[in-house]
Amino acid sequence: MSAYGASRKGKAPTGRTTSPPAPAKREATQPQQAQKVVEGTTGRGLLAKPVGGRGHQRKDHRFDPNAAAANPWEPPRVVELKMQQVITNAATKEQYELGSDETPPHISCVSFDTLGEHMAYGDRAGRCYIFCKSNGRLASLTPNYEPASSGYTLVDVVEAYQPQLDTLNSTEIEAKVNVLRFVNLGNGSLFFLTANDKTIKMFKVWERRHATAVGSYEPVEAILDNWQTLKFPEVHQSNPTIWHKELKVFAADHEYHVNSISTSSNGDNFITADDLTVQLWHLGHHEQSLRIVDRHPEQMEELSETITSAAFHTSSPQEFCVANSKGVVSIYDLRTNLTCPNAARSLPASIPAGPNVYLSTILAGISDVRYSPCGTFIIARDYLNVKVWDARKEDLPVKSYNVHDGVQARLTELYEHDYVFDRFEVVTSPNGREMYTGSYRSEFIQFSDDATSKLYTTDTSAPHRPPVRDPTGQGAAVRPNAYEDMDFQQKALHLAAHPAEDILAVGCGHELFLYSV
Repeated sequence: MSAYGASRKGKAPTGRTTSPPAPAKREATQPQQAQKVVEGTTGRGLLAKPVGGRGHQRKDHRFDPNAAAANPWEPPRVVELKMQQVITNAATKEQYELGSDETPPHISCVSFDTLGEHMAYGDRAGRCYIFCKSNGRLASLTPNYEPASSGYTLVDVVEAYQPQLDTLNSTEIEAKVNVLRFVNLGNGSLFFLTANDKTIKMFKVWERRHATAVGSYEPVEAILDNWQTLKFPEVHQSNPTIWHKELKVFAADHEYHVNSISTSSNGDNFITADDLTVQLWHLGHHEQSLRIVDRHPEQMEELSETITSAAFHTSSPQEFCVANSKGVVSIYDLRTNLTCPNAARSLPASIPAGPNVYLSTILAGISDVRYSPCGTFIIARDYLNVKVWDARKEDLPVKSYNVHDGVQARLTELYEHDYVFDRFEVVTSPNGREMYTGSYRSEFIQFSDDATSKLYTTDTSAPHRPPVRDPTGQGAAVRPNAYEDMDFQQKALHLAAHPAEDILAVGCGHELFLYSV
């Protein structure tokens, strides 16, 4: 009998002794393993990004909003955002000599850099505003820099676009900045990508110093004085200032309006999407791009869907997703084919049945899509809902949160005024426990993984609305009053979440609101 077989029967072979590990010792190692699992994640949320090794990745974990509450190693937290700072786009009115009776341009996009030290937003006038925290790289370089009590301070303004005329189509190209994304190139400068309807640009913001020489060098007089009076000019460094320049203008490879920019996790590539195509770019080559997705039909009369948003995977530079106007999210993998004629997986959306099928199809169109921090789930926002898919299987959404709970009665009116085409954005917290999206009445909504929703308003004169729990478990944002008397022009379209802290930027009209815990 082998030593292994004898030990299993409790009999040790002759001349050898075995001592199985004591149960007490095995029990003592369990808390250490549990502590290691807690330290290997950035939170208890199912959308959280794992930061540990292979053992920390979730393999068969189904999306369950109540599963996070069962974590015995971390108590559940309650996130209550508070308004910390209000930034008005009229702060630079004197710089651009705008008339006092002119309305400041509305904010059209907002974004944080990869570390959260800097923030930027673009407006409809084609300008980009760069903000910095007190610990940011550009804070010490700004003359007369006075950091805000809590938040970000304006350090630079970039004139990105101006209105142009498209001579081929005889149409005017707006100066509006549709998308703004920071890129990390690994040095002390800031780089960010911008896009209006047709043109994609890269800008650089960096430190610049000036050196001036004081005094003169006169060797002739020094020779006559036996080199006793030889003097050299002194070099004085001026205070560093912030400069910016247009670094690159990428090739005009888009036929239609650009609606998305997404950078890859490796920092080398990015994708841009318009109504029918998705282009793959390299940051070092602006002359040309590769068309990786093409939705052109054989006959334009047969066109039935358009691309509305596209996003790279948070950790895999070969995977990206594309959302369309029918509410379907397609996942592509560049490892199978560099040009993707077919999607690797398609995530369908259930279109609610109603008397107006055409209007139901429009409402199902996705305005914004992105991966969760862990990369396992895909989050998308249509006009009425925020939907969450499991990217590993082709199935209906695993969770759906109702945003506009009382607007169904006025859908026909909203369609006649084109409000159903508003592009609301959705973002997640750094640990993936909360999702945020905008709404009307200058409000935005927080959805948590415990089936609760919280309503926040950027209107400081409005009363505070306490968080409510949806009894149906769908996470619907229950409002104390309906939509009878509502100004649909007051809407929070653009949001951005800090990559590491619980800081949220909400763009509403010509104002930007910063919230934190």
